[in-house]
Amino acid sequence: MRRFKYVCEKFGITKAKLGITIHGLRHQYAAERYEKFAGTPAPVRGGAPVAREVDRAARLQVADELGHSRENVTGAYLGGILKQPAPARSATSAPTASLSEPVAESLPAEDEKAAA
Repeated sequence: MRRFKYVCEKFGITKAKLGITIHGLRHQYAAERYEKFAGTPAPVRGGAPVAREVDRAARLQVADELGHSRENVTGAYLGGILKQPAPARSATSAPTASLSEPVAESLPAEDEKAAA
């Protein structure tokens, strides 16, 4: 590791000279590789949610390239796993109270409760 740092310093790859760190380059590499494998930017770069199988395969490949064997290590480099939005409810689904409708209006009236 010391040899690698020495070479980077000799070529000016330092925070003082270029404003970057070698660990920052590692993060950049991980994010670029994730995008290649998943087809969308990493969550830390604002990427859209992808199918869990695609995300997992991309994270495992990135983890392997970074010298790790665990998917959870990639969260530090790529950001958390984004969940795909739930499918839209169909028109035949049970109706629910509107968000703009006050909650009290969606509850049964006191006289309806007494009759039940």
